[in-house]
Amino acid sequence: MSNIIDKYWEIIGKDLTLLMSEINDSPLTTRNHYGRYISILTDLKEQVGLGIAKDLLIRAGGNKAGIEDASKIF
Repeated sequence: MSNIIDKYWEIIGKDLTLLMSEINDSPLTTRNHYGRYISILTDLKEQVGLGIAKDLLIRAGGNKAGIEDASKIF
């Protein structure tokens, strides 16, 4: 599975890293920014599946607890 994640990372890793940086630097309006991760996970889930989407966001520097909380909505 990491080979698949590596391929997606090559394509969107830089963009995701910028998004995660913006989220991490923004005011905390939900616990661990889970509210901000929901929309990104929704978009990525349709393309790559929820598990890979979570791994990509964490790899890009997203808050793991916030990403896990956001994924529970699905």
